[in-house]
Amino acid sequence: KNLFGMPLVPASAMNFDRQATAKGRGLYEELRLKLQCSPVVHADETSWREDGQSHFLWYGGHQDLAFFQITPDRSSESALLLLGKEFGGTLISDAYAAYNATEPRYWQTCWSHLNRTAGDLQEQIALTRPPIAVPQSLRFLKQVQRLGSHLCKLGDDRRHKRLKPAQAKALIPALQKRLKRFASVPLDYHPAETLRKRLMEKDHDKLFSFLRQQGVDPTNNHAERSIRPHVIMRKICNGTRSPAGSESHAVLPSLLQTAQRQGKNPLTFVFTLITGSLDAARHALFRNGP
Repeated sequence: KNLFGMPLVPASAMNFDRQATAKGRGLYEELRLKLQCSPVVHADETSWREDGQSHFLWYGGHQDLAFFQITPDRSSESALLLLGKEFGGTLISDAYAAYNATEPRYWQTCWSHLNRTAGDLQEQIALTRPPIAVPQSLRFLKQVQRLGSHLCKLGDDRRHKRLKPAQAKALIPALQKRLKRFASVPLDYHPAETLRKRLMEKDHDKLFSFLRQQGVDPTNNHAERSIRPHVIMRKICNGTRSPAGSESHAVLPSLLQTAQRQGKNPLTFVFTLITGSLDAARHALFRNGP
């Protein structure tokens, strides 16, 4: 109204939102199928609110595609809805148990998450009152952070092709021995012992997949960056008010972020989506057509 002299009431904005969502449903489901066929997928989830009720917002994607969904729960059924049964690629996540249902061929645990956990536990020990003496656990937690930092550096070398695939694979036995040297003995602080068991048992086969598989990172920072705008919006508006609003908030961000990652102009894509055919919108969304 101020810039162009074009009055626009909130109901009109809502109508554009719903119209774009309705026209984008087909492309949204195509994104889901493309995600489930991707060789590498980052996945994460965060809490959401729909009309004040607890829901969850899920993300799956990579450098060329973004996909969001909002579900009533954080169950394995929601993970299956995201990635499908028998996901054939490499999944990068925080190893949340619901993803087990998708049966990924390979799995990379996020080392940034492990590093933060080790740092949080050291701070927890320092703040405990009365003070506790757990030197064995403190040494272990510091070693986890050192190993994690080293692995993130290797991941950067791998990404920029400073580390060849054969060289990367050859590093794994030495890294496994390094882990075993400082994580093979039970610890004197229960939370640190839980982390140790995770490294040596639950996630043991998921720690070095990035050195075996091309295009895999040692961290899930990609997913955390992708989901951050939704976290900010949740803090500002406390979520969505209806199932229709939740659908729009899943469909439209998926299409807009994918357009951006495909090197397309998101506004041009939306204009084509609303005014053109589905095939025209598809060509406006994907870099090389359908």
